[in-house]
Amino acid sequence: MKRPILLLLGAALCCLAPAAAMARDYDNNGTVWLNYFGDHQIGESPWGLLLDAQVRRDNMRMNQQQYLVQPGVNYQLNERVSLGAGYGYMRTYPYGEFPLPLALPEHRVWEQASIATPCFGHRFTHRFRLEQRHLGTPRTPIVGAPQFGGYRYENRFRYRLLTTFPLPFGKDSGCYLKASDEIFINFGGAVAKNTFDQNRAYLALGRNLRKDMKVELGFMEQTLQHRNGRVIENNHTLMLSVFFQPALKR
Repeated sequence: MKRPILLLLGAALCCLAPAAAMARDYDNNGTVWLNYFGDHQIGESPWGLLLDAQVRRDNMRMNQQQYLVQPGVNYQLNERVSLGAGYGYMRTYPYGEFPLPLALPEHRVWEQASIATPCFGHRFTHRFRLEQRHLGTPRTPIVGAPQFGGYRYENRFRYRLLTTFPLPFGKDSGCYLKASDEIFINFGGAVAKNTFDQNRAYLALGRNLRKDMKVELGFMEQTLQHRNGRVIENNHTLMLSVFFQPALKR
């Protein structure tokens, strides 16, 4: 498992290297993300239904940033490996110092594999995800305000490494510490100067409220490269997440 991760990180560095000498503009934002993650096993079968719903606010809740709705299905291949696929809709609003000219939609289809591995007495989860993205693009007429100009197609690969630590360490208090990092790589002919798309480093304190429900309060540092390759966006993000996982009876 170590070799694919090292190769992926090396590829990301190679993607950034040609633009290293480019004059950069940096955009720092304080954001808040409110997240709901539903994972519902269907009876005793290996199948399950997924639902992610996220509201993202810029300027510490003052302005709209994005919202996302993402249903999907999951298949538990064995206790360590699960496969999933689904659809996502996102709408992004103008925010920050280098905003979009207008709010734009995105439609995506995704496929993923999650693999759990033990290491140093902890369970680490590797998630590999492919996304086929239809991104709304702006059109600027000769006269008047910018308008929606249709969609362009891009592909994106994501890799996330995640683990949790019980608190106090080694005791079953219902509290835990979660740490993860996820890298996003764009690929395909429509990609401009942002082959490296973004990175999300995340640390959170969580509590199991009951067997099928937990809540997390965390901080994410999101580093995002704009399509022009010149603007680097740093979003310092407070995240409140609810996980709801009751099984669905057949």
